[in-house]
Amino acid sequence: MADEKFDLVFKGQLVKSVDEAQAKANLGRLFKIDGARLDALFTGKAVTLKKNLDFETASKYRVAIKKAGAVVELVAVEAPAPVAKAAPAPVAAPVAPQPAFNSAPAEPKPSKPATAPAAAIVGSAASQVSVPVPDFGVAPPGADILEGGERESLPLMEVDISGIALRETTGNLVDASEIARPAPVQVDIANIALAAQQGELLKPEERKKVEPVQVDISGISLGAEGERLSAPKAPEPPAPDISHIQLAD
Repeated sequence: MADEKFDLVFKGQLVKSVDEAQAKANLGRLFKIDGARLDALFTGKAVTLKKNLDFETASKYRVAIKKAGAVVELVAVEAPAPVAKAAPAPVAAPVAPQPAFNSAPAEPKPSKPATAPAAAIVGSAASQVSVPVPDFGVAPPGADILEGGERESLPLMEVDISGIALRETTGNLVDASEIARPAPVQVDIANIALAAQQGELLKPEERKKVEPVQVDISGISLGAEGERLSAPKAPEPPAPDISHIQLAD
């Protein structure tokens, strides 16, 4: 990894606790850019901030940029393939001058002003800016990120537990006086009385009158004693006699 080179690529990703306005202001101060060049960083496209950095230097830049509120990626740079020496170009034979024709010269096409991509503009500006990067290092796995003096020490709180006690494993957790009991409801039962034992609960006028159902049973009669209720079933046919049947060889 010592010989590997990396590019710092920013794709508009921010630290969760930082909004875009704050991150844009921090990066503007860090890279000393503003206006269109600063806005070009936040288009959502990949922008190369630094090129061909070793891993240690790239890690320091990444930490400094993260403190500003942005997240960059380290993209490994592929080593360029060896270029074969080109053969000398053959010398062309002299060409005889062509006679000029009396024709109007062609109108030159209007040329568009050259525009450089946002990544190139920002990359060139970033490469010319000296970024103040502290002497950061990568801690080994499992190490504490903060030193002892960098940790925030909170004062111990004195909690009064004199009024707290443990209950027995059985019974209620609160006293009887602490249980909320609803007030009794006063019900007027002056007009209610108990009926006599085995007496009628309803008065005759309170009973629901049910009209008897008239069922025609004139077509129904009882059979004689010992008479079958259904017709007897026919006996099953006997099994066929196959004693005289033999299988042919």
